[in-house]
Amino acid sequence: MKNNVFVNTIPHSGTHLVTALLDQMGYTHTQLFNRLYTRKPFFRRWQRAGVNWRTSTAIGNYLRYFSKDEVPVSVGSPRMAKSGVVGNLLSSARDGEYIIGHMPYSEEGNKLVQKYISKTITIIRDPRDMALSMLSHIKERPSHMAHIYLYSHLKTDNERLTAVVNGYDNECGRLVGLAAMYRSMLSWRNQSGNLLLKFEDLVGEQGGGNNAVQYDVVTRVVNHLELAGQMSNEKVVAMGPEAFGKTTTFRKGQIGKWVGLIDEKGKSLFKDSVNDLLVELNYEAHSDW
Repeated sequence: MKNNVFVNTIPHSGTHLVTALLDQMGYTHTQLFNRLYTRKPFFRRWQRAGVNWRTSTAIGNYLRYFSKDEVPVSVGSPRMAKSGVVGNLLSSARDGEYIIGHMPYSEEGNKLVQKYISKTITIIRDPRDMALSMLSHIKERPSHMAHIYLYSHLKTDNERLTAVVNGYDNECGRLVGLAAMYRSMLSWRNQSGNLLLKFEDLVGEQGGGNNAVQYDVVTRVVNHLELAGQMSNEKVVAMGPEAFGKTTTFRKGQIGKWVGLIDEKGKSLFKDSVNDLLVELNYEAHSDW
């Protein structure tokens, strides 16, 4: 059995770690052709399928024959896209294919996922490491929608970290903040066909984790996709290490890097904003860390 998969995640939390596993399981990334958008690049002859902020700029959002219902897309800076556009995108994932995305939970979005997708996989990461990874990503990409505000208007790294953690909404753009990002994605975990993973459990010893835990997580993915009878134990053992660092967007992938990079002021920022999440997700036992 294969069917299709939607890898729907918070950015910088291990999307491509999951897709590298799926590649080894025989899945392929859905491809799109000849797509029109209202922002540069206006025309994409070929691209890998994904549901994200660009989905809101697809030309179909401005055509009458698509439905009036809308779905939020983009976890960090939600924008609305017509449900017909999102449904068309999800339905393009054929048997044995996967599509990726950063789509916050909504009832309308869930209806589309349940209609067109067989299985979903969500991966989350320690919010402290995720925030630092997001900042590094934005710094290296002047074309990123948050770059102007974070690296032209703000002057210090503490200010930038505060903007990512708490969010902002001004003339430069909008970011909803970590708590809203995580809550919107965690809402998927109780939906039919979803499997929630943690980045720290999947990286194995190469990322500072544990190989036995990594094996257990890979096994959970195999079982979730109903492929247990099609894969040897040796293949399952090998897939986790093989998935590590396989894409150009993958950074060092080490867990707990925040420990040496966040000072006491930064710790207070996270405690005030997302300490309940850190405890709920077992990244911390209490607020005294």
